[in-house]
Amino acid sequence: MSMTDRHAGQTERQGTRRLTRSRTDRKIAGVCGGFAAYSGIDVNILRLVMVLLALLGGSGVVLYLVAWVIVPVEDAAGAAAGAGPGRR
Repeated sequence: MSMTDRHAGQTERQGTRRLTRSRTDRKIAGVCGGFAAYSGIDVNILRLVMVLLALLGGSGVVLYLVAWVIVPVEDAAGAAAGAGPGRR
């Protein structure tokens, strides 16, 4: 939808995704779970990459802590919608 197709008061945020920390798929703070849901990458692959980065110089720890502080927690409605069968 282009700018000319929208009404004056209508925002463009309809259907946009936000990067949030997961409430349901978390081991520590939900950073990897939230990024996996946002990007479509398997959460276990992201966790493995973060552990490898942590072991190979410590940048994984710094990235995780920065994301923990900056990325907001998803709202309760988003957590309930994301918790499907087989998820804890």
